[in-house]
Amino acid sequence: MPLIEITSLPPGDAPSEVRAAWIGLRLKIATGNLEPQVYYVSGIHTRFDGWLWRLALRLRIYRPFLEKMVGYAIELMPAVWVLEQAGQVSAAMWWCENTPHLVKPGQMVIFPSSCCRVFAKENTDV
Repeated sequence: MPLIEITSLPPGDAPSEVRAAWIGLRLKIATGNLEPQVYYVSGIHTRFDGWLWRLALRLRIYRPFLEKMVGYAIELMPAVWVLEQAGQVSAAMWWCENTPHLVKPGQMVIFPSSCCRVFAKENTDV
């Protein structure tokens, strides 16, 4: 599976020191696409859990602000593990404590293409 390496500070709602902890790390691209994709994203603190949220979204009672972003989808749970293995334990703990709704299998975060570069093959050091 292809990888991205975070090369500069990614944007987002997390504190800058937590976002800076990603720099230099290589993460698996969840979709496997080498080309960046277009995503419509919300902040990391926006939750769409439960049947009531899904119903409100479906009925268009609640319409969160979504921002268009070109980048790469990364599954957050394995990415947090990479953070921890790289010695960025406090950043990994921040994600677990502040976004437990995202640190679950299948939950994605998007890294913009402007802050990363792509590697075609997975290395054994990730």
